[in-house]
Amino acid sequence: MLNRLRKKKEYLLKKENESRQKEIENKKSRLKSHLNDTERLSHDLKKDGKDLLDEIIYENDEEETIPYPKILVTTSKNPSSKLLEFTKHISLIFNGIFQMRGQSTKEEISDMMFKSGFTSLIMIHENKGTPSSLIISNFPYGNTFKFSISNYTICRTINLGEYCHLVCDKLNENLKDLFSKMLPRYPTSRRILALSNVNDKIGFRHYLINKGKRVELKLDLGCDLRLYEIRKGTFEQDGEFEWIYKPFINSEKSNIYNKTEIETEEN
Repeated sequence: MLNRLRKKKEYLLKKENESRQKEIENKKSRLKSHLNDTERLSHDLKKDGKDLLDEIIYENDEEETIPYPKILVTTSKNPSSKLLEFTKHISLIFNGIFQMRGQSTKEEISDMMFKSGFTSLIMIHENKGTPSSLIISNFPYGNTFKFSISNYTICRTINLGEYCHLVCDKLNENLKDLFSKMLPRYPTSRRILALSNVNDKIGFRHYLINKGKRVELKLDLGCDLRLYEIRKGTFEQDGEFEWIYKPFINSEKSNIYNKTEIETEEN
């Protein structure tokens, strides 16, 4: 008898909670429908509107969480001294972790990225002792961006500091997003990474800010990047092509990925 009464009480409480929750969700739905109009709220919404609006604003079930960047920077196998110097400097610019590749395969590097919670991989290759290409792969799902490197200069700066301000000029929104996730904003920073797109070449310029009587910018590292390939997935998967550079095709669409949204609309 007591057991039956207890179960009945639990059932009634459960139904009451479900009914109350359903009523709250209904009020939230009605309140959301009034966010973009000027109609008067009904009496019940006026009474609970403030609390419900706070819940709507701070609901984070569907919010995208952006992880703090954790970047691994490495090279191709058997790197030259020039490639090592360039790669170590890139790791300082992006506040990443430099690691000698040794004889690790792509699959072994990818496994380590997953297990250690890295968000991005930068891998730099060389041609005849000169840095020639740069790969950026987003983890855990991709995409993978491949750039060619040309006209690089480097200064031997030891301490760059952690914070860096990113400046983009005429860069596609997707490329802005790629680099901004690797260099989150800080209110104060003592260096600037400027990326400027001119004729599908991205000027990559890293400056140090010297604050004295006059603020001066000192070039720390400079090179030109040309995006030539985007693949789905991470770098070891060799996924489907999402975009590829076609310099010999006389078409605006071939190099459209490097163009800004405004230029795209004009075309």
